[in-house]
Amino acid sequence: MINEIAAPGHQHNEPASYLVQNAQAIAIRACHTQSRKDGTPALLHPLAVSTHLSLAGICDERIHATAWLHDVLEENPEQHDELLAVIRQVMPEDVTKHILMLTDDMRLPDEQRKAAQLKRFDAAPHAVRIVKLADLLANLQSLPPFWDGPKRIARSKHCWKMLARLANTNTYLESRIKHELLHAPWGLPTSLDATAEKKLEVPQ
Repeated sequence: MINEIAAPGHQHNEPASYLVQNAQAIAIRACHTQSRKDGTPALLHPLAVSTHLSLAGICDERIHATAWLHDVLEENPEQHDELLAVIRQVMPEDVTKHILMLTDDMRLPDEQRKAAQLKRFDAAPHAVRIVKLADLLANLQSLPPFWDGPKRIARSKHCWKMLARLANTNTYLESRIKHELLHAPWGLPTSLDATAEKKLEVPQ
């Protein structure tokens, strides 16, 4: 059972060193049999997000715990309530809130879900914004090779819009994302609306 993760003595009032361990345990238990759209094990994604945060100089264990659990709820809708109960038990309240802010409502149509996602990040706290940046970078580095042109264009446009929303959060992560969008071998386009282009200073 998922709730077996909530081991005695490892509650959210324990030292911060337990936070990432507990987050990893929840992610492993929930996603160890899953694969991503590109065929790689699902657990490689939160690992990549946490690694990007480390490379960006982020040491806050609350942020890394959030990174490990940022999509565990949306990837496991049949266990949503059980997982959320465990997260509430073993994570601090702010980490739980941040995980929920990063969780998309997968019941919505894709366009509506993406619009809601953009709106959420307009007023998101720094911890949520920086995890989302690392998530964007990890996703761009693992796009399925079989995606067709229209799907890549749609993903590119959404990423540029999200990057505009998250501007001035972390220079390192923002520059890495821009590099992926501008120089990736699959050639995502740079076309944006005029406001976003000016804000991001996208080369023409």
